[in-house]
Amino acid sequence: LFICLAVLAGLAACDLKPDRAGKKIRFEKTVLETVEDKLAQLNTQVTVHLYRGSGKESGAQETSALLDLMTEKSGFLTVERHNLDQESDIRETMKADHGPILIPAGPRNSRSSFLGYPDRKELAPFLDSILIASGQVPELGPGTEAFLKGLDEEVFIRVFTTPD
Repeated sequence: LFICLAVLAGLAACDLKPDRAGKKIRFEKTVLETVEDKLAQLNTQVTVHLYRGSGKESGAQETSALLDLMTEKSGFLTVERHNLDQESDIRETMKADHGPILIPAGPRNSRSSFLGYPDRKELAPFLDSILIASGQVPELGPGTEAFLKGLDEEVFIRVFTTPD
């Protein structure tokens, strides 16, 4: 009985979100809080372009469910879904042979893009990229701010992450 109660309590802390295929996606409480906190700051319309393609994708259902959750949390966020197999120009630009690819677009051209499901440590930077696309500047640590102010030319940064 104790185990059943513990499982039910754990489920209550998660949000179940069906993906487009009907599979239930669970988001931990910390994910829900992070999404709500960041998107509460959004006050300008932003569109996230989601490119999905062939069956080689990893995390595509989770990505779609996360974006659905985000659009529910903010009236300033919309999602446009694209077929990566039909849009070879984005495939070449991103140098990617599969999706999901996420590109936030708003009044400010931030030129940020994400390949794959923005999970764990990638979630906050992804949400920050949405704020940047809206024209806002997320809070930076003093060291990061000093480093960025010291740059005298445009820099291309590509970050590769691995699962925790």
